[in-house]
Amino acid sequence: MLHLFPRPLPAPRLEEHYGLAQRPFASTLDQHFVFRSATYAAALDDVRHALDRRDGLVVVTGETGTGKTMFCRTLVDELGAAAPVSLVLDPCVTAEDLLRHALADFGVCVSRGPGPCGPGAGQPSRHQLMRALQRCLATLVPDGACAVIIVDEAQHLDPTVLDQLCLLLNLETNESKLLQVVLVGHTSLIDMLDRPACAQLRQRIARHSTLAPLTAGEVRDYVRHRLTTAQRLALAADLDALRTGEAAVEMVPCTLAFTPAALRAVARHSRGVPRIVNRLCDQALEMGYVRRTQTIGRPIVRRAASRLAGPARAVARGRVLARAAAVVAGLAVGGIGAAAGAWQAGAAQGRPALPAPPPVFAAAAVSNARPDDLGRVEVFDRVDIWNGALTNEPQDAAAAAEPRLLGVALVRSGDSVSVAIEMSAEPRRAVLRPLSDRMFEVELGPVAGPVRSEAFAPASEAPLVSQLSIREQRMPNDDRFLRARIVLRAPGRGDVRVAGRVVYVDLEPVGGSR
Repeated sequence: MLHLFPRPLPAPRLEEHYGLAQRPFASTLDQHFVFRSATYAAALDDVRHALDRRDGLVVVTGETGTGKTMFCRTLVDELGAAAPVSLVLDPCVTAEDLLRHALADFGVCVSRGPGPCGPGAGQPSRHQLMRALQRCLATLVPDGACAVIIVDEAQHLDPTVLDQLCLLLNLETNESKLLQVVLVGHTSLIDMLDRPACAQLRQRIARHSTLAPLTAGEVRDYVRHRLTTAQRLALAADLDALRTGEAAVEMVPCTLAFTPAALRAVARHSRGVPRIVNRLCDQALEMGYVRRTQTIGRPIVRRAASRLAGPARAVARGRVLARAAAVVAGLAVGGIGAAAGAWQAGAAQGRPALPAPPPVFAAAAVSNARPDDLGRVEVFDRVDIWNGALTNEPQDAAAAAEPRLLGVALVRSGDSVSVAIEMSAEPRRAVLRPLSDRMFEVELGPVAGPVRSEAFAPASEAPLVSQLSIREQRMPNDDRFLRARIVLRAPGRGDVRVAGRVVYVDLEPVGGSR
């Protein structure tokens, strides 16, 4: 017998389910969704002010995912018709390619010899390109205008291209410059410009701005801004369709919302990086769509974060928890007791008594140690840093919200070690930069109170680590960051991870096993 069943209606798409015209957290550069955080707005103002003053060279840096490419697009849109603008999105170009790209964006066509431009016209020489650029810039003088070249991902520029940019900054009249350059890139761009070969270009930097991750409050406003923008675009699209009569439109009210607890979870898991916020929220909307809900709560965000982290992290976490349950008693007697003995020895030498280590140190020993190394926790010789001697107390409520340095400890695991930096609160940013195969630098912050520069060594012959130094780094926006430099006894590699208010720098010798 043949049974006929009605064909089910197709399920609505995610955008239709939420009543939106497009995904609010898609990885696109739609200028409708630009969110002007404090550092984003400050950087835009700095660049505009520098361009108005014809300062020449401006540098904007930020960590991965903080919106540097979106910043470039916003800057191009805001400059508008006020000046010819060339946006270089591919920094892996030659000096001649850079000139050709800029001239094309300025509307100048250059060919080798007479004849129209075309595929068969040949490539002009560098001299011809420079002459064409000079003629183009000369036409701007009567209007009092200047041209602007914006380079994204500038940390990848070849040294020869940097030399070319330095030469282009010399194009000026007696009164003002005819060409200005904006370099936008990762924070490693500053390290590159600090090299002796870039001294001339570095001396021309008129202003340096930084795009920092979002604060917890800005993450909340960022998510709501993108949702509101998507809702407005949906309403505008519906109204246009109604006016033109192109289709019968059913205007679906949008009630999509993230709960306050979900927004706090987004801020915690993303650490304020806009790209991660977008990925996390987009994944959460996918899960909400599957569940046919209009409300995104904290459980959905947590599951979305777990899914983005991948299965490897879940498996590793399960192993760590299982091992912790088996050895927690041994850690309580061995690890904490050994550390307490070290602190008592320090107090006997006239140093202040120190509090017990946070439980997270014991957990770190479990996750990294072999069975015969469990519980071997060692405190650095300058143990007085545990009582906050390196920092001053915050002077107001705003400063109190920023983390302060409390102390540093060394967690050993065979040949591998973890440098544990304890803060009074979870830092907003924790970045590890390898300076060489024997030296690493950790940037934490923002932090409250001035930080006194110190250098100290482990209390005994510790594996791999020979010295640790701490200093303060002041940013252009007056934020203070903590920079800890770790010197190794042998070539090694490292990684950084954050466990609440404790930042771990996991180090191992090259060729070793963990």
